[in-house]
Amino acid sequence: MFRKLLLALAAVCLMTGSAVAADAFPNRPITIVVPFAAGGETDLVARTLADGMSKELKQVMVVQNIVGASGVAGISAVTGAKPDGYTLGVTPSAPLAMHPHMRNVPYTLDSFDFVGRILKAPYIVM
Repeated sequence: MFRKLLLALAAVCLMTGSAVAADAFPNRPITIVVPFAAGGETDLVARTLADGMSKELKQVMVVQNIVGASGVAGISAVTGAKPDGYTLGVTPSAPLAMHPHMRNVPYTLDSFDFVGRILKAPYIVM
């Protein structure tokens, strides 16, 4: 299952890659942005994913933790990145599903090309 997810992720990255040249993708490190501090659940999942993707794609995967505003700073960094397949974001649902209803955020769900779910971790609102 993990291998299938990696292959699907690589295919999406290829589709969003630059059409500049016939260079093989990826030909430089890929950054995975985590909008929370290192050591938390999201960071551990992203680092596990990065390790598997690095082995499969034979390319360096850099996990970058961008903290602030309960995840909004990191998510905003993803939306501001060049859409070339070299910047990915890993986040739980709150910054995407809940925060836009609680505050003004500089993104909408349409700001993203979703690749897929890598972990099922339900949250409860009480």
